[in-house]
Parts: sequence; C-alpha cells; structure tokens
Amino acid sequence: MFYQVDGTRLPLRDHFRTYLRLRSILVWVILLPLVLVRKLFRIRHLYPAVISDTLEPFLVDPADIPEEVREKMEPLEADIRACGFVDPVYHWIVDPFGGTRMAVTTFRH
Repeated sequence: MFYQVDGTRLPLRDHFRTYLRLRSILVWVILLPLVLVRKLFRIRHLYPAVISDTLEPFLVDPADIPEEVREKMEPLEADIRACGFVDPVYHWIVDPFGGTRMAVTTFRH
C-alpha cells in the first residue's frame, strides 16, 4: 500500500460533492446522516484513502532510472540547474496496481 489517510478530517464539503453525484433519496435520507454522525464522533473509514507518504523507499541512483526516461529528463534538468538549483535526488516509483512508472527528481535551491 502506498498511502493511507485519516478520513476523520475529510471536510463535509467533500462528502457533499461525492453524494451529490448519486442524486438519490437513499443518499439524502440514509447516507448523509451517517456521514454526519461519523464526522461528529470522528469515526474512521473502514477503507484506506490517500495521503502524502515519504519517498525514501523509492530513492535510487541516477543510473537506476531507465535510459529512455533519463534522456527525456536531461534537458529539463539542465534548465533547472541553470536557474540555480543543485544536488538532485532521484526517485523511481513503480506502481503495479495502476500500471505506472514515475521518475521524480528533486533539487535544492
């Protein structure tokens, strides 16, 4: 699991947006009061949600990033270095569930 969230801090506005899409009497009569009670007593969701996690497990050397990805990143990195950014840190994230791969470079200024 990449992320986990404390759903007790989710604003009511976000719940309303979610349930407005359903446009059902069931939502307004049953689900919305349950959401209000859950919010009032800070009851957590039974399912995990999303939050920012550390990228430390994905820290890699530049040589570990595939060549085709590094070739695309090099011109952008040169532009960023020209602006005074230094000491890049590289992360390579492979998400098998979403079928995605991400190369993230972070610079210090």
